[in-house]
Amino acid sequence: MARTYPPLTESTVMFQSDYIGKSTRGLNLSDCTNPTNANALTFVTDPHSGATRKVARFEINTTDTLLSGKNRSEVKATSSNQLYDYSTDGWTYRWSIYLPTGYAVDTTQESLFQIHSSPGVGDYQFPSPPFALITNGTKFQVNGRYEPANPATDNGILFTQQLSNWATDTWYNFTLYIQWSATSGNFYLYQNGSLVYSRLSLPNTYDDVQGGYAKQGIYKWDWVDNPGVSQVTQRVMYCDNFSIHKGDTRYLGT
Repeated sequence: MARTYPPLTESTVMFQSDYIGKSTRGLNLSDCTNPTNANALTFVTDPHSGATRKVARFEINTTDTLLSGKNRSEVKATSSNQLYDYSTDGWTYRWSIYLPTGYAVDTTQESLFQIHSSPGVGDYQFPSPPFALITNGTKFQVNGRYEPANPATDNGILFTQQLSNWATDTWYNFTLYIQWSATSGNFYLYQNGSLVYSRLSLPNTYDDVQGGYAKQGIYKWDWVDNPGVSQVTQRVMYCDNFSIHKGDTRYLGT
C-alpha cells in the first residue's frame, strides 16, 4: 500500500515528520536514545520498495537498558502545541507502520503507536494511555482507557477492540480522528482508507487539565512485567508519515 496523503493544510498542522533527511525535528528522543542499543532508532531505506527515501527503524531487545522502567524505543511529540485539548474541533493523527519478515506472533502484546495522558496533581501518575494501537497475537488491537471512579489510585477503565490480522512486509496507513472527552467523546479509526473502528458519544480519555501527547515506536511492557512469558527477544518495526493536526476531518479515509 503506497503511503500517499492529501496536501497538508498548514493552519491545522501541529506536527509532521516523514523522516526524510533523518529528520526528527520537533520530537522528544528521550525514550529512544538507549546507551546499550545503538540501533534503537536508525534511518534506513524503505524495506518494502527499496526506495532511497528514508524511513525510521525502531528496535528493542530484552538486553537493552530500560527507558522509563520498560523496554521501549519511541519518539514523542511533547511540544505544547502538540498536546491535545478537549475542543469539539477534535484532533487528527496519521501514521504508517511496517512489520518486517521475522516479526513473529507472540503471546505478549506490544504498542506500536500510543497517545499518552498528562496526569495532574493528585492523579495516578503512571496511567496506561487513553489510546494505543497494539499487536495482540495475530491481530491489531485498539486499547483505550478513560477516567476511573478514583483517579488518584486507579489506572483507568479499559476498553478494547480487535481489528484485522496483521501481516509482515506490508505498509499500513492509519488515520485517527478523535474528539477527546472524559464523558462523551468520539473517534474514528481508519486503516488503509477503510473505517475499522468507531466509538461514539462515550468517554475516551482522562479528566486531566492538560492534554496528552503522541508516541510512535515500540513499547513492550511484558518483558518487565511478565518476564519469561514472551517467545521473542527482539522487536523491529518501521515507521513513516507521522503527523498531528488540530481538527481537519479532510484526512479521514486517507
